[in-house]
Amino acid sequence: MKFKLVYIIHGLILILFISSIVYETNQYLDYFAFDEMTWLRFFDSGIYRIAFFLILPTVGVFLRSSIGWLLICQYFYFLFIGSIFMFEEAGIIERLIIIIIPLFFLLFLNYKKIFSYYKIKRKQLLKINIVSFLIGFLFLFISLVIRENYYYL
Repeated sequence: MKFKLVYIIHGLILILFISSIVYETNQYLDYFAFDEMTWLRFFDSGIYRIAFFLILPTVGVFLRSSIGWLLICQYFYFLFIGSIFMFEEAGIIERLIIIIIPLFFLLFLNYKKIFSYYKIKRKQLLKINIVSFLIGFLFLFISLVIRENYYYL
């Protein structure tokens, strides 16, 4: 089996998903005492929100089609758009770094060896990028509504 560049993206998505599950489980156990755990408190707490948004790109890792590429790409658009709007307290250098990292992965996903792995033709690339951008923006909108942060709307 030959190493492919797409495995870097796959590894990153899987590491993010597993680490978010571990982090949020730890946060959940610290937040509640064992005698206070109920399903209502679980859903009201908002814990596992990060893992919820990482489910689709994780599924996209295992799909070797344009749908898989779209699911992975929409997550990086979600991060990119979110990094533009959400980090007000960060300085200019931190903000640039936070914006450049998802942008780098978006450019990396649009590299020929990556999108050809998902059987996407160059003619379809712009359409799929627009759809994944819209899905990423929709998820950002949903996350802002869930947080009840109406300042950005």
